[in-house]
Amino acid sequence: MGGRALKNISPERLPRDKYLELEKDIINKIKELLPTYYVPRYFPNKETFGDLDILYHSNITKQDLLQEIIKLLDSKEYITEGQTISCEYNNFQIDFIKVEEEYYEFNKCFLDFSGFGQILSRMFKGHELKYRHNGLYLKVYENHNPTKCLDEIYLTDDVNKMFNFLGLDFNKFQEGFEREEELYYYLVNCNYFAYGIYLENQNHIIKKRIEKRPIYEGFINFITNKQKEENLKETNKLKESKELDIEIVENYEENINFVDFFKNDKDEFVSYVLNYFDKQIEYEKIIEKEKNKVTIKSKFNGKIVENITNLKNKNLGKFIELFKNELKNENNNFEEFILNNEEYIINDRIRLFFDSYKNL
Repeated sequence: MGGRALKNISPERLPRDKYLELEKDIINKIKELLPTYYVPRYFPNKETFGDLDILYHSNITKQDLLQEIIKLLDSKEYITEGQTISCEYNNFQIDFIKVEEEYYEFNKCFLDFSGFGQILSRMFKGHELKYRHNGLYLKVYENHNPTKCLDEIYLTDDVNKMFNFLGLDFNKFQEGFEREEELYYYLVNCNYFAYGIYLENQNHIIKKRIEKRPIYEGFINFITNKQKEENLKETNKLKESKELDIEIVENYEENINFVDFFKNDKDEFVSYVLNYFDKQIEYEKIIEKEKNKVTIKSKFNGKIVENITNLKNKNLGKFIELFKNELKNENNNFEEFILNNEEYIINDRIRLFFDSYKNL
């Protein structure tokens, strides 16, 4: 929930030595209550801390756990949101985050290093994927239009499989990183890293998120500097070329862009993802369902019914609802009836039902 969920705690961040004492103290207090717990990893050079996150799996109800935690920590303030309990201990915020057992490893990775999950989520989003606490998903869009999501396909909740897909060494991730720059270099070696995903289209929400996550902000600064290095390398190559004049080079320096992975052929990337995770059947079902919706709408819609019946507004809506119920009462599935019949048959059926409707 972040370090500002509680209102009456100190706004000051704890220095590292004080935080380590507090973390050890908290673990000693709750380890019997919560045998399965995990404190997300942080960098050895991290100097200050704003809160303490504790990931856990337990069959204890949230309300019962809340009461036990309040007693154990003698909390003077607490708040719950979703599956998270935030409470005060020695004027510091402790967040207890409940996770279902099957998604435990996925959540651990997401929360490690105070920004890994957010950085990776942004990368996935740039490729029509979605990284959530319970797995990796493919978002199926209509013609790759992000405003028209048809459905989501679950790909995996296997951490090893996700890292293999990314082309990242999971063993290296488990070993950890000494400092932020090590994580940044690790991430830019991902198969699907692209500068443009992070540096383009930074709306207000994204900018606010960056401000709240120093690791995320550090990554943006890191890749901005790396981009400048790449720009310089490419520019120097152009300057050495006798085929290009100085004006073209200057324009290149101003307008250079980085091409995202498969950016010019998103169909190819979607096909690649589906093959990798063996999800072609699920995808075909979604596409078929959408095609059927388009077909149904073209053969049966308010305008067609209005032209046949001259009904309008509420009367038109009521008639359409009754017509669908009539088909259902005859053990006919409305969608199947529309899909399996020619338009003239559907229109005749509308007229027939309208005749009986007028006599009601």
